[in-house]
This record gives sequence, C-alpha cells and structure tokens, in this order.
Amino acid sequence: MQKLDRSAEPSSFIKIAGLLSILSALGYLGTMISNFTQLSRLAYGWFGIFATILLIPAMWGLYLHQHRDAKQPLIMLGIIVMFIGSVFVVGIYLAAMISAQFEAFYASMSDQAVVDSIDAALAVFNLVMIIVGSFLTYGVSPLLLGLAAMPSKTMPQWVSWLAVIGGIAGFYWIGFGWLFPISPLLILPSALLITFWQLAIGFYMLRGYEKKQG
Repeated sequence: MQKLDRSAEPSSFIKIAGLLSILSALGYLGTMISNFTQLSRLAYGWFGIFATILLIPAMWGLYLHQHRDAKQPLIMLGIIVMFIGSVFVVGIYLAAMISAQFEAFYASMSDQAVVDSIDAALAVFNLVMIIVGSFLTYGVSPLLLGLAAMPSKTMPQWVSWLAVIGGIAGFYWIGFGWLFPISPLLILPSALLITFWQLAIGFYMLRGYEKKQG
C-alpha cells in the first residue's frame, strides 16, 4: 500500500513552475476551443504563444522536481527536445496571427500574383513549423519525459502514462499522418492527453508529495 509523504516540499520555483504548467495547459485548451469554434485566428495565436512561453519554465521546474529519481539522461533529453520544439511551435501561432493580419491587406491588393506568393510563403513556413515543432513538442518530448519519470517518486505513475500514450499518439499522427488516413483521428486525443499531463504535473509540482512503500 502506498502512503503519501509531504515532508519533501517542493521549492518555491518548482511551485511557480507547477502553476505555469497549469496556465500553459489552459492556454492550449484555449487554442483548441479557438480552432474548433473558428473563434479567431488572433485568439488562437495569442493563446498558443502564451501557452508555449509558459511551457519553457514549467518544463525546467519539472526537471528540477524529478531529476533525482527519474531516468537520466532521458529526462534531460526530453527537456532539451521540448525547448527546441517550443521555438518552432511559437512559429505556428505567429503564422496564424500574421495570416489573420494580412486579410485586410489582401483585400486591398489588386495583384493576385503577389497575394498568391505571400500565401505560398506563409503556407510553407507554417508547414515546417507544424511538422518540426509538433513532432518534437507533442510527440518525442512527452514520450521521453513520461518514460523518464516512470520510476519517479514525486508523481503517480498514471501521470507518466498520460505523457507516454499522448506522445506515442502525437509521434504517430505527426510523423506518419501522410501515410495512414486514420492518423488525423489521433490529433484531438493526443492533444488532450498532453494537456491533461501538463495539468497533472502542474498539480503535483504545487502539491508536492513523495510516494513511499508501507
């Protein structure tokens, strides 16, 4: 039977990182709502940039919280991959905002060739950002972090499984979506699993407990 030991309280920074992880997850939920309701590309972009910027210190807090008993070097590799991927993910949301800002500009332009060129450049930029950023941030990194945290005493194991399953689903639909028609069906489950994982790690970084056998 497992008992919870509150003697090992997380540091102030880890608690702040936990709060940032929760706020980041809420920001990503905002992008999903904006996307599926077609609320606004500007709202979608701001939610995404807000969430991704908060994700960076949140993940560093996760490393500090788990590095003593998590698998090394998996956890460090997962954090590095997350940091790199986050740069590209910000590009995804910037592309959406730029596209929204250019709508009025497009309407005033008479040269369709220029409009088509701008559209093509934005489309290529967005595609690269989506493939690289999403693959690293929502596929590879959660998978590595989930596997690294399996032996950790700072969180329940089901939290790690959220990251592993969400990461595998993300790795599959992002990496092989062009091969298999079923892949797009994994987008929402993958995104929700990763978001719930962020909420869970944020909660346990704030709550601070250590599992002990007894």
